[in-house]
Amino acid sequence: MITFFMTLQVSGTGTLYSTLSELWKYEGMGLFTKAITARMTQSAMFSFSIILGYETVKRWSLLEEHKDEVRW
Repeated sequence: MITFFMTLQVSGTGTLYSTLSELWKYEGMGLFTKAITARMTQSAMFSFSIILGYETVKRWSLLEEHKDEVRW
């Protein structure tokens, strides 16, 4: 669907229906899978950084008296 929105933005002259039918004519079922690798890679990297940041803050914010109670 990324391809659809980018094509719609770049062409700027067509309607939603004409853009979708043109993409379907040229891409077929590939319309739904195009650019999915880039999106999944970006999502995985973002999720990893969020988890890494969360775990770091969690370790820093734990009181010293409770550190032996937490199983890492």
